[in-house]
Amino acid sequence: RTPFRKEVQTILCDAEEGESILEFHSSRVVINHQANSSEIEAVLSTLTGTSIKVLANNQGNDLLCNNLGKRTLIEFEAMLHDFPPIKVVSSTTSTGTLKIYGSGEENYGAINGINPVMGSFLISYNGAVTSPVFIYDSADTLKLKLEALPFIGNV
Repeated sequence: RTPFRKEVQTILCDAEEGESILEFHSSRVVINHQANSSEIEAVLSTLTGTSIKVLANNQGNDLLCNNLGKRTLIEFEAMLHDFPPIKVVSSTTSTGTLKIYGSGEENYGAINGINPVMGSFLISYNGAVTSPVFIYDSADTLKLKLEALPFIGNV
């Protein structure tokens, strides 16, 4: 049997209000620190291009942040892979911070995903070659890489 497991990243937040700009690959979104679990799933699914599920949202309520230091575990549902961590680009808050752990920091609950099918490949056409196409690239990313070839045009 080949081992596999889904990626789990952990959001720690002790801010009471405000919002943060998050980045994954080259995409960015804004998330409100008072977002509930379903809003967290929707925003992060849009950001990552894959289904995200909130596994645990502790400290008594369903919100992303509170002054006690909320810990929210999120799971990458649709794809098995060791994803890079979601990055916090900036935050607007009067107090507290929002941090994301996603590089296997198991003491925070973050678990690297494992997929036996990993890597990238190149596509060539008439001597032109794409930038690396990773197996987890979205259809939109693949489209952009193909359209960057001089002989392809619109995809």
